[in-house]
Amino acid sequence: MTIEKVINNNIVSAFDETGREVVVMGRGIGFKKKQGEVVPADQISKIFRIKSRTLAEQFKELLANMPLERVRISDEIISHAKDHLKLKLNQSIYVTLTDHINSAVARYREGIALKNMMKIDIRKFYPKEYQVGMHAIEWIKEQTGEDLGDDEAAFIAMHIVSAELNAQNITHVNQIAEL
Repeated sequence: MTIEKVINNNIVSAFDETGREVVVMGRGIGFKKKQGEVVPADQISKIFRIKSRTLAEQFKELLANMPLERVRISDEIISHAKDHLKLKLNQSIYVTLTDHINSAVARYREGIALKNMMKIDIRKFYPKEYQVGMHAIEWIKEQTGEDLGDDEAAFIAMHIVSAELNAQNITHVNQIAEL
């Protein structure tokens, strides 16, 4: 892989072996690196292959000023949802959930707690996604020390539901809306 652009010390935009643009994450992977240099394979912890050019640009812009721990937390949550619930998620979740996690942790550190007025309904109608949200809250607490609470678990669940619905065909979405 060759570096196309250094986003920050931990994230670079690169071209893979097929010439496709990818976003590569790893501790110190962009430190003192320049365009055209080879990405050190031993420093790669995650490769994001985002098909939509617009979405890839939004993701790179979002990651430019974000702490690496929050990107990793978001990736863990998405991986957990995909692996344990066998969900197919729209790639937009990498942008939306990562931004949400970053904002939620920042709000918590400022002493701002948002109430989720739909928490009970979310837990009732989307129990699997809510469980992923609860797993996310535990993961965030483990990584940052902040306990964002079950209101935040419901917000995370809705990000998953939204990405899940966007990944499915329009007929299924219409059936859910009709119900």
